[in-house]
Amino acid sequence: MELALCDLGSRVKHVKQLRDNNDDQFMSEQNKLANFIYGASKGLHWFHKSRILQRDVKPGNILIFKTGSGQEIAKLGDFGMSRKLSEASTGTNSAGRGTSDWMAPEALHAMNFGETFYSTRCIDIFSLGVTSHYALSLGTHPFEYKSQFGRLIMMNILQDSVPASKLDHPHYKADHLFQWMMNKEPSKRPKIIEVLHHPFFRSSKQKREFLVDLARCFDSK
Repeated sequence: MELALCDLGSRVKHVKQLRDNNDDQFMSEQNKLANFIYGASKGLHWFHKSRILQRDVKPGNILIFKTGSGQEIAKLGDFGMSRKLSEASTGTNSAGRGTSDWMAPEALHAMNFGETFYSTRCIDIFSLGVTSHYALSLGTHPFEYKSQFGRLIMMNILQDSVPASKLDHPHYKADHLFQWMMNKEPSKRPKIIEVLHHPFFRSSKQKREFLVDLARCFDSK
């Protein structure tokens, strides 16, 4: 691959520093994060459409590049854990793999108990949801809670009773999408095409057009 400027994790730390220092560039740099999440989602869509599981989606594996026009875009990298889906099924039989803090609960359970695991596209959706929350919240892992025992991210992901932390205003659309992606029940998570078409990613123009179309529906009655 071409040389990247940095990964998403590094960029999130940089944007957080801009915020803490009241830097004038903070807002413009923060607004780029949603575009990076969208770019990673487009990459994952290509994977899933090609019947491939990425299996290690995390901030460090979302790489940021500069195009010839000077625009910054995000791409998925590190395919060492990727596996081809079976043509006869929607999954692949393999032991749990990935980076524990970003793994789906069903994959974590298999890894901890050394079980053969039937991987599906749902594990990538969960990991992308956790990663997206981390990025948009400027470094808050949705399953990390303060405790006298320290960081318990993996345990919290495995516990059905522990909800993911929520994003506040103005990120309500993003929170709805990420909570959907991080559902503990794999079958209840969205497909990647549903992620790409979520209102969170709509441009200002698309939002206005939607409101106009909605108003016309009422007018017609």
